[in-house]
Amino acid sequence: MQRGQKLTYEKQQISAPLPADDQIDLSWLEGRLVFIDKPLSDIVQVLNRWSAEQLILMDSSLAQRPVTLVINIQDIDTVLTQLTQTLPIKTRHIPLWGTLIYSA
Repeated sequence: MQRGQKLTYEKQQISAPLPADDQIDLSWLEGRLVFIDKPLSDIVQVLNRWSAEQLILMDSSLAQRPVTLVINIQDIDTVLTQLTQTLPIKTRHIPLWGTLIYSA
């Protein structure tokens, strides 16, 4: 690895070196999560690590939709409300299981 690169670890695999943006990648240290033009599936994956409420995308085309979003970690439970107000999605909450996200 070189300066300005990062690795990701997922499903018991380490990625090849990727370009890193410290202001975005380390924003959680300042209490924020920053996503710029990221697929909604990537955002949901990160949110599921930070929130007790599990989100499940039910539409593969929705999963690929690019989204730009800044979230205050203290208010992470309000992000679903923000997403439903700005994206063409609908949700269905299933108690003790999670929330399903569909295309509207």
